[in-house]
Amino acid sequence: MNKGCNPNIHINQSIRRIYAILIPRFVTPILIYVPSKDNLADPLSRRELDLSQPRLTKPFQLPVELVDIFLHAD
Repeated sequence: MNKGCNPNIHINQSIRRIYAILIPRFVTPILIYVPSKDNLADPLSRRELDLSQPRLTKPFQLPVELVDIFLHAD
């Protein structure tokens, strides 16, 4: 990411879109690389679901300042 590109074009497009939406609203994301072995969501992204494990119990809540940004992003 520090080089400004990722070998995966879809990730590049997603990051550009996120910045295009947030920067005009003076929100600057800070992206951090998380190795697969440390990424709790990685098995989900590969559809490796362990149905014996309970689902997440804590709902994710956006800060009030960001709700409008994400509800109307297109």
